[in-house]
Amino acid sequence: MKPIKRFWLALILFVTIVCGLVSTPAATLSAQAAPVPEVNARAAIAIDEKDGQILYQKNAQQQLAVASMSKLITLAVVEQEINQGKLKLNQKITVTKNEAKMSQNKNFSNIPLKAGQSYTVKLLMQMALVKSADAATVVLARATGDSSAEFVDKMNQMAKQMGMKDYRFVNPVGLENSDMGPFKLASAGKNVENSMTAVDVAKLGRYLVEHDPLVLRYAKQSSVTVQGKKYPTLNTMLPGQKDAPRQVKIAGLKTGTSDKAGQCFISYGHYEGRPIITVVMHASDRFAGTKQLYEYVANEWQLKDQRPQVNVNVDHGRQPSVTVQAKQSTQVWLPVKRTVAPRLQNAKGQEISTLKAPVTTKKAVGYVAYPTVMTIDGHALRTKAYAQNRVIRSGILGWWDWLTKS
Repeated sequence: MKPIKRFWLALILFVTIVCGLVSTPAATLSAQAAPVPEVNARAAIAIDEKDGQILYQKNAQQQLAVASMSKLITLAVVEQEINQGKLKLNQKITVTKNEAKMSQNKNFSNIPLKAGQSYTVKLLMQMALVKSADAATVVLARATGDSSAEFVDKMNQMAKQMGMKDYRFVNPVGLENSDMGPFKLASAGKNVENSMTAVDVAKLGRYLVEHDPLVLRYAKQSSVTVQGKKYPTLNTMLPGQKDAPRQVKIAGLKTGTSDKAGQCFISYGHYEGRPIITVVMHASDRFAGTKQLYEYVANEWQLKDQRPQVNVNVDHGRQPSVTVQAKQSTQVWLPVKRTVAPRLQNAKGQEISTLKAPVTTKKAVGYVAYPTVMTIDGHALRTKAYAQNRVIRSGILGWWDWLTKS
């Protein structure tokens, strides 16, 4: 082969190899940067139930109609009454004519009840949670001995106790006020419905997980039997149901549907061993939207054992800086595609860049926090921070610190 031909062949081969090497990383970067699908709901949120860490949010502060998800706060009030000895699970409540009439309305979510017949508080709770029975929920609210207005006041008090901020309740069911008939709230307009933000619905779910075992137990039932008839759950994401996800075990909680609210759903499940609460509001397909939330968590977050630490300057100390850290390692969700660095903060969320000597190892000096990772409590994900070693003051005052072990 002539030298000139060998030169051109070598040049072509070199260019081909270089182009191949350059193009390969570009394709990889493109795949990594693929956008996460939009969650199919007007408002949505996903949180870690244990620490309140927000894993996804969309219009989560927008106050919207919640339909029958309202029943969860009604049941929280009822369980509180049981805990206080004001109601008993086996206590029988007799149905009135108006309640029986409401239970026959096919436009509502219902289980037919008979006037003059008695049902236990336990069975009424199961009807409300499994089949979202409107009339059964009204019977439960009356069982507390309260008027419609008095029970709504209790719902508001419970919401405040849960840390909610933006909500309105006009009845225990979630229907429009005008649909409540003789049970409507006189002080509210006829078209008013119960409303909350996705953040507040998540707070409600978190409270139930931590304080209301009865609600959780009944919310995960696959069916309820009343007068010999079996009614299947409306929550088809429960294990064994048609919409049950593969990697997540759903343990409740509650659906909600109305013309104004669309399809709503709050779920409580476990993923990677951690308890997760999701909320979708005004969705066209609530279960598909919920699956999107869990897929987002799986794709965008990774669970890691962390004992975050920060190096902080020390004023007037015998050493210029000190490392502060959490007392022990904990599991936290960290973003897959970005790095988050911990910072030292005070209780108000303000960064602390310098500590003043003396610094002790026995008392927390603030919080080690991830400033860009927020919780539904309104502050960054954080844990109390302690100095790794003691720092005494410089000069003669240091002798006093040494003697007093300050």
